[in-house]
Amino acid sequence: MAKVSTLRNLKRCVLTSVLVLLTLIGYAQDPSFSQPFATPIYDNPAFTGTTKYNGAKRISSQVYRQNNAFQFGSYTASLLSYDQEVFRLSGGLGLFVLRDNDAGGILVSNEVCLAYSYNMLITRKLGVRFGISGGWAERNLNFDKNSDYQGGLRNFIQAPGPFPPPNTIRASRLNSGLLVYSRKWFAGLGVNNIHQPEEKLNENSDRRLRRRYNLKVGWERKIESILGHSSKISLNATGNIQDKNKAFGFGSYMDVANFTAAVWYRRAQGNYWRTHVYSLMVGHSWENFTLAYAIDASYSTPYNQPYSHSLSLTWNQRAGANHRWPSILHYPRF
Repeated sequence: MAKVSTLRNLKRCVLTSVLVLLTLIGYAQDPSFSQPFATPIYDNPAFTGTTKYNGAKRISSQVYRQNNAFQFGSYTASLLSYDQEVFRLSGGLGLFVLRDNDAGGILVSNEVCLAYSYNMLITRKLGVRFGISGGWAERNLNFDKNSDYQGGLRNFIQAPGPFPPPNTIRASRLNSGLLVYSRKWFAGLGVNNIHQPEEKLNENSDRRLRRRYNLKVGWERKIESILGHSSKISLNATGNIQDKNKAFGFGSYMDVANFTAAVWYRRAQGNYWRTHVYSLMVGHSWENFTLAYAIDASYSTPYNQPYSHSLSLTWNQRAGANHRWPSILHYPRF
């Protein structure tokens, strides 16, 4: 038993070291979330103001945590956003705040962005939105935050010298997006980091944060009532491309009364890794709140990440009696 435990700890240290090495020599990458529609303006600013009811105000939050196979630490990303439709501006205004904690606190990122979208109705059943967002981001690399990672990395590469000193970089953010929608379908394309800001964490890292292309498409249809409750089903697909990192997924949502269930499959890959993710989500809607929980089971190479989970909460406030009608844009709110 002692030998098995030793081998297991050695394997975890090796895998941990590989992860940190990739952090040192790899490309910078934006965090991703398990519930892609729970915080829509992060991926595509054209979704700004697309609340469930016209003129409503919306606060959305999501916390994503990846419990991986490594011995030390987990990956946690948190996002909080606010947006609303502003009829005088013919569109929506929004704000989001992102915090990303990776490798047990060694790499921490913070980001704040403002967003605006312009809404244009082509017909009564077809609309187009153009969005833009911009702000400021900060990344901190500090190996002193987790001494266990230092030990695992030093044993792996047999490096007697000190690790790189703590480093902080700050850079601007500029994103854009397009959204085309009707009463039954939608398609949105977002482009993040348009100007590819310089983010050099160390001498071996890539100098620029690459553009990220994000695609979201969906189709929704009402179905026969289940147990006397109104029901609908939607089919959705997402895609992300950022330099050599690619992720694609498809899923289905089923709504019965105020309850929602969804299943997703996602496949992601980069230069040194490949992941298959199977997700299950359950959610409930009240008059002004929606709450959802998702759990992911994944298989990855060369290192495994057994599961992750996320929690999202959204609050909607209607703007008054004159703006209570539902929006013609229908997409998953979880």
